[in-house]
Amino acid sequence: MENNPYQTPESDIVQPQGEFKRSIWWKIYFYFIVIISVLGQLLATLEGGDGLAEYLSLTSFVFTTIGLFAFVYNKPIASAKFWFYTLVVTFAYGFIYYGITKVDLQEGLSDLEFYITTIIGFVLMLPNYYALYAISKSDHRVWQTQPNE
Repeated sequence: MENNPYQTPESDIVQPQGEFKRSIWWKIYFYFIVIISVLGQLLATLEGGDGLAEYLSLTSFVFTTIGLFAFVYNKPIASAKFWFYTLVVTFAYGFIYYGITKVDLQEGLSDLEFYITTIIGFVLMLPNYYALYAISKSDHRVWQTQPNE
């Protein structure tokens, strides 16, 4: 009775073993946002008039870039709680920055153009915010990987 029609089917599906890797799009986004942010930071510095707000912005950029790197390349850097606080502070600072900076951010743009470019900037940062949010979860796979001992 080898051909029992009521027998549970068997499958040859095997879960691939090995290291988890993010899609290539996350890596493209990572390098794109780093290049855009570095250019923005350089232009802000060359513009002059930078003060505490710009230095805080640079610090925020460094931390979010490290967090994005940890997410994209699945590297356990710092802790989940650290990335949660980084996300909250960075997100809040993104709004506060416009009120505390002494640099003319409008630079000759009309109000509508300024608001559109500001919205585009925040939209470009959404994947970065998501990455920080995801890595801030203690059950995220980056915290489950154990180094080989």
